[in-house]
Amino acid sequence: MARNANAGAGGKCRAKGILALAILALALGFAGHVRADDQLQAMWARLEPMRMIFQQTEADLNRSGLREEDLAGMRNVIEPLRAELRGRIEEIEPRYAETESRLKELGPAPGKDAPPEDAKVAASRNELAALLSEIDGTLRQTRLLALRADQIADRIDRRRRAIYTERLFERSDSVLDPTLWISAVKALPGEGRALATLLSDWKDHATARAGYGSIAAALLTIVAVIGGILFLRRMIRQRTDGRPAAPEAAPPTRLRTVCVALRDAALDAAAIPLAALAAIEILSAFDLLPLRMRDITDGLIAAILLLSVGRALGRAVLAPGVRRRRLPAIDDEAADRLYRLASGAVVVVGFAAFLNVMHRALAAPLALTVVTSALMALAIVALLVRTLVSAHRAMAAGAEDGLPHWIRLPAWIVVATIAVALATGYVGFAAFVAGRLVNAAIVFGTLYLFLVLVEAFFAESLVPESPRRRGVAATLGLRTKNLELGAILLSGLLRALLIVVAIFLVVGTWGTSVVDIVSTLDRVTFDIEIGRTKILLVDVLAAVAMLFIGLVITRIIQGWIAQIVLPRTDLEPGLQNSIATIVGYIGAIIAGSLALGRLGLNLENVALVAGALSVGIGFGLQSIVSNFVSGLILLTERMIRVGDTIVVKGEEGVVRRISVRATEIETFERSTVLVPNSDLITGVVKNWTRMNTTGRIVVPVGVSYDADPDRVRDILFAAAGNLPQVLKTPAPRVLFVRFGDSALEFELRCVVDDVRQALNVKSDLHFAILRQFREAGIEIPYPQREVRVRDDSTENPIEIRKPSRNKPASGDV
Repeated sequence: MARNANAGAGGKCRAKGILALAILALALGFAGHVRADDQLQAMWARLEPMRMIFQQTEADLNRSGLREEDLAGMRNVIEPLRAELRGRIEEIEPRYAETESRLKELGPAPGKDAPPEDAKVAASRNELAALLSEIDGTLRQTRLLALRADQIADRIDRRRRAIYTERLFERSDSVLDPTLWISAVKALPGEGRALATLLSDWKDHATARAGYGSIAAALLTIVAVIGGILFLRRMIRQRTDGRPAAPEAAPPTRLRTVCVALRDAALDAAAIPLAALAAIEILSAFDLLPLRMRDITDGLIAAILLLSVGRALGRAVLAPGVRRRRLPAIDDEAADRLYRLASGAVVVVGFAAFLNVMHRALAAPLALTVVTSALMALAIVALLVRTLVSAHRAMAAGAEDGLPHWIRLPAWIVVATIAVALATGYVGFAAFVAGRLVNAAIVFGTLYLFLVLVEAFFAESLVPESPRRRGVAATLGLRTKNLELGAILLSGLLRALLIVVAIFLVVGTWGTSVVDIVSTLDRVTFDIEIGRTKILLVDVLAAVAMLFIGLVITRIIQGWIAQIVLPRTDLEPGLQNSIATIVGYIGAIIAGSLALGRLGLNLENVALVAGALSVGIGFGLQSIVSNFVSGLILLTERMIRVGDTIVVKGEEGVVRRISVRATEIETFERSTVLVPNSDLITGVVKNWTRMNTTGRIVVPVGVSYDADPDRVRDILFAAAGNLPQVLKTPAPRVLFVRFGDSALEFELRCVVDDVRQALNVKSDLHFAILRQFREAGIEIPYPQREVRVRDDSTENPIEIRKPSRNKPASGDV
């Protein structure tokens, strides 16, 4: 304890010394800036105190026994100087570029044999050269100090991570070892005596400094303030609720529900911590709180804040017992189960955190701290197991379990990790995982609330054909469709921003330990060297994870653009598909580039690999590369688009999808044909709908020689004109094609609005023509055929004629 106290005192003294140097540096920099008229001289005067601070910090970093607080103090001193140096560099670089440009404009000095130049030009060149040299020197020194500051900051971070890792992976007795529990039980009386001493000292301090009258006044003030805070919370809730709804009233909208949930979460999360903080500040104002109690009161406020925020979020999201105000679509039993898990977890973590603060303040033995962390981890494991088992029973009974299917396996993995860590003696790591799990749950609960708020706001505030939507569109001068598209894009950006912030908040609490674990694994894993490139197994795993996450994010963004954003634009379906496909390609390329960068492969290495694979691509992968390039050509030139009706290699159908290798065509028989993209580029393709969907159909008709051609023409015109699918412009045409062997042959030619309905239109025309022919008494003749059969027993052949429709069969032989 004495060594720790001395180390802490020494660290505080060193931190104060560095802070004093920082203040001196600021003063000298300001003074230099005031005295000197030239900006460069002020910068030079500012750089020297910074150099002194960096030297002192580097000397302190070389010492042993530094604590987390000492390193945090050094970092707080270094960070403002780093920011100032970056600002100085950004300030000097434009001036350097301007001076260099002006010097280049004057050109080089004339040679010995050249005629002399004007003395003013030479003086200007010399002045600019001297100024450029001075600016360059200042810029180089500033960059050097900025690099030094970055290196010092990295050293501080490495020392902090090393301390944190050592503390995190410090091994103690296993929870299965009775020695741990016996040591904790033996240490309890000592901590009890220390707590009694602390409370006695607090009482003596309060009575000696203020007296019983001040204590009574402080208590009355605390009660009044807490009552006022609770009354204010109730009043705000009543004012915002309005009149109570009738039982037969319609349920509240989604936006109203989430707004009420956010209000309740904010009020419940802030009321109790504010009351506790106010009570502590009142005690301090009456001088009733000794300095030794400040750490305990800070821990108490932190525990109360964690408990209040966790329970408030649970009530706001799950609304146990009030189904109409519940955000997720789960039943009462599942909501109660999840709420018990959330509230129990925050109670356990908050209570354990306060106990650990008490242990530090009372200088309790290490066994008590270890047991407290072990009990917290065991309680979290018990709550998780109970919830998972209850969810499994509910699912087996056919009820809602309230847990997404994808979260069950990770939950069991977390349970197993904590249990194994506790059994093997890594109690600190188990407590770390349990505590960060609760923190992550709180962050993601808040994220869920805000995501629902964004979704409900844009879904209900801009309802199609609503007065609010028309008013907003008129105010902004936009069409309602464009307003809807802008709202969707804005909501997507807000959701992405919220998700990124939540991820940073969660990773920020895990980041230090993750880096430490990775660095630890680097020391025990093997590496592979390919030329000058060194690839670690951890880098390979990280690259694979980065590629997988990048592809998943790409698919999510691609689906969002294809299914939500693009359908609300005026773009045709083929162009929408092209844009969505190209977005997918770009996302895949970015994900692959990030993965290669994680492996340390730069463009030069990739070029070498591509050169080594060029022979294989030339022979074995030629068709794949050809189809890939052809697919890109199809997507960019858009000669064939999704939704076009085409004929290629005897197959006719509708283009459904253009992928990397092939194009998917759905025939009219509802079968799928995959055509390589290169065949669509190099072969002959008939596209019925390239420019438009109109198309010509031809209906051949034969009538008997006894029919009136003019009457036939009128019937054909009438049949085409009665169908709405037949365009009036260009008008239908009836052609008398020729005199056939057994009929007068006509053709009805007309243009339909959708060539994909040509068969249906033809069928309707056939029905109409046949019906009107029968009504008009016009016959469609059978074809006549003459067959000669030679009989060798006679000299004359026998002629047999097939009768026609309009001639009797008798006498034809």
